[in-house]
Amino acid sequence: MVFTLPRADYYAFERTSHTPERLSQAGPWDVLLSAYDETARVQTPFEEVRAAQKVWIVHEEFGLSEVDRPRDAVPLSASFDPPAVLNFVRDIANDLRGARVCVDITGFIRPHLLILMWALRDVGVRSFHAIYSDPMRYIANEYTQFTTGPIIDVVQVPGYEGLHRVPSGTEDDILVIGSGYDYEQIARACEAKRTSKKYVVTGLPSLQPHMYQENILRIDQARESIGSLPRQRLLYASANHPFAVAQELHKLMAREREEAATRQQEPGNFYLCPTGPKPHVLGFALYYLRELEGSAASIIYPLATSYSKLTTDGLLRTWQYEIEL
Repeated sequence: MVFTLPRADYYAFERTSHTPERLSQAGPWDVLLSAYDETARVQTPFEEVRAAQKVWIVHEEFGLSEVDRPRDAVPLSASFDPPAVLNFVRDIANDLRGARVCVDITGFIRPHLLILMWALRDVGVRSFHAIYSDPMRYIANEYTQFTTGPIIDVVQVPGYEGLHRVPSGTEDDILVIGSGYDYEQIARACEAKRTSKKYVVTGLPSLQPHMYQENILRIDQARESIGSLPRQRLLYASANHPFAVAQELHKLMAREREEAATRQQEPGNFYLCPTGPKPHVLGFALYYLRELEGSAASIIYPLATSYSKLTTDGLLRTWQYEIEL
């Protein structure tokens, strides 16, 4: 039994950075899409980068009042309504096709960002730029709350549902957690796939030197749900490098398929759960859309009812990524 994977070198994609003082030189783009929150690292790039059309998106899960929202912002309905994201992209599809598009991923709620990427490709946007801004610090360090409401369920993200083999829920299944500060999300994802072999992807180097230790402290609080985690199942990729994440996932899948082949069997179901930094989410989505569609793999996410609209202080730098779907 022989398994093959497409050759991939995600490091070939371009990644550059801008200091806050040079943000006005970023671009130009025809359309900029950004999700509004109350942080400087979201608001400053929106004001400074060059784009002919700038569109604010407001997530209802942030609980922003009409007074607090930017004028002419586009609201996306709460309770994780995937058609809202898809319909929004289809409504502006004529502005996006053939245009130089930029998406500031910094303020997006993670599952909505995943659906946005799928929706852009669905309307014919196969390449665009994404930007992400590093914070100076999280407002409460390792105790910063990103989800403020209860976790409803762990679900497959629309557009990233796999053709899973039966039976599922066996020890042959593989769960890859992209870890962030929210240990409850990590725990719920692990509990949903309790019998799976688990890997954890951690941001290293982190956005700031102290953030790696903070992340590890939060992961440790989910240790009971994660279970035994040998050192070889800890994966590392820079917290602001989506292409490093995609490359790690590609290598992991190759190893798992090779191991299954030596046992003369097919690998189990493959589940990805990106709860970490937004560049990691971008890397998970890029890898899935380029390599895993139509396979026994899906992206899952522990959905919460509400999220914090203010989690960071300051703006350190803004990264720019070249995305090819």
